[in-house]
Amino acid sequence: MKRVDNNIQLRIISLLLLTIFLSLLTLFLVQESNFSKSLSFTDLEENKNLTIKTCDDVLIKNIQNNDVSYTFSYKFIDIFPEIENIRCLGKVVDIWTNEEDLNSLHFLYGSNQKLYDYLNFIGNGFFLAIIFFLKKYNFTLSNLKLLNITNIIIFNFLLNYLFKRTPGSIFQFLDLNIFVILFTFLFMFLSIDMKNLKLFLIGLLFFITFNYDFFGVYALSYLISNKFKVDINEKDFKYLVLFPPIFYFQRFIAALSEEFNIFWSGLFQNFYFGFSRFIDLQADFHILNCHTGQGSPYNINFTEIVNYCPDTIGYGPIRKLIPLYGDIWTTVLFTLFVIFLIIVFQYKEILLRYPAEILVSTLFLISPSVNLLVHLSNPDIFYFALIYFFLKNYEKNPILYSSIIYIFTLWKVHAVGILFGLLFCALVKSNQKIIKTNVFFIFLTLVTYIIDVTFTEPLKIPGSPDERLAYGILHDALQLTKFTEYGNTLQYFSFIVVL
Repeated sequence: MKRVDNNIQLRIISLLLLTIFLSLLTLFLVQESNFSKSLSFTDLEENKNLTIKTCDDVLIKNIQNNDVSYTFSYKFIDIFPEIENIRCLGKVVDIWTNEEDLNSLHFLYGSNQKLYDYLNFIGNGFFLAIIFFLKKYNFTLSNLKLLNITNIIIFNFLLNYLFKRTPGSIFQFLDLNIFVILFTFLFMFLSIDMKNLKLFLIGLLFFITFNYDFFGVYALSYLISNKFKVDINEKDFKYLVLFPPIFYFQRFIAALSEEFNIFWSGLFQNFYFGFSRFIDLQADFHILNCHTGQGSPYNINFTEIVNYCPDTIGYGPIRKLIPLYGDIWTTVLFTLFVIFLIIVFQYKEILLRYPAEILVSTLFLISPSVNLLVHLSNPDIFYFALIYFFLKNYEKNPILYSSIIYIFTLWKVHAVGILFGLLFCALVKSNQKIIKTNVFFIFLTLVTYIIDVTFTEPLKIPGSPDERLAYGILHDALQLTKFTEYGNTLQYFSFIVVL
């Protein structure tokens, strides 16, 4: 009976995948062949002929066979309830001309980012579920697997063709982004299907380099398919230890120049991605530079954001005392180079103590949360790099290390949470010396801030240099007050407590 059921399931899946395959091809052919006009021109910059598709209700001006220069962007088009607008996806919906130069054109492609995100998640989630289904019921037919892979490739090609179109023919559209997408799902499928660690590591290198958006899904899918049991031999161990150094080296090199923007864009996730480099640390060091009396408006590198020396500078008493002379960007790069070396050394120390946990340690140091920390490089990166060494030797000299953490709190007050954590552990272990030490430094932190806000300025936590790049409970609580009474102190703290 079970065999019959499996045969029925196999036929259903085969029919479903074949139907999807034919539907995707039909949609592509219909979308490409209908509802559009063609516009051909010669690109002045690259001296090559290009053809674009325009939505059929767009007025095409008489510029055929003209030499033109062009730029392009995307225009949001509503799909619901105006369902007929689907015909304009991936096509030019408007053409702007420059009054001073009629041969300079700007193409607006029809797109809908929200719909793209939904389809991307649902479609690829469905194909991934098919992979797990085939594994669960031990369906090993190569034709079925090949059909599923083909559907993944066609679906992602069509999705990006419709929503991320660029000027040129279908073949000119096959750029780096398409190949990244194809390899993304190729590695995703093969790593789950074959359960080969070496193949997984090759895929891991691909994801931390070209498409970090899918890093978490890829790593988790592999672990789930292996039931979180991965055997690592000596040769695999040697390959695995290279990942954190490669991870930090890539991000440091890509930060050096705007010429590496394409490289940089693949290293981070879309929801916090930006072409700024280490924006929080640049802003922090600008605050210190303001103490020199030579501080001036500072343009955050690779952005249009400009920071000005505020009348009340920074938060945390120690930031009001330390001056920073010299070039801010050079200081940021030097500081992070040292920090990255310390993190890699920390990784080495962890492996010496816990060699059996190499996979967990490696994935943690290249995880999305760490990647966000690297991208922004706020002062938390100092704690992240150093706190391991403090905790490792803490019981030998608790006064020394608690005093260093106290200094951290004077830079950024939430570091006091580390002292509370140490106090809690000491209470569990009934270690009176450590209890007294941390109670003292927590009290000292409180007294220091009371004195600071009484005699210098109120405790003020400045926002991110760019509101779109701000994260965490404090920022979220402030944003929630926009729906009630923006900036209301009582509501602000109420939201913090709820969060």
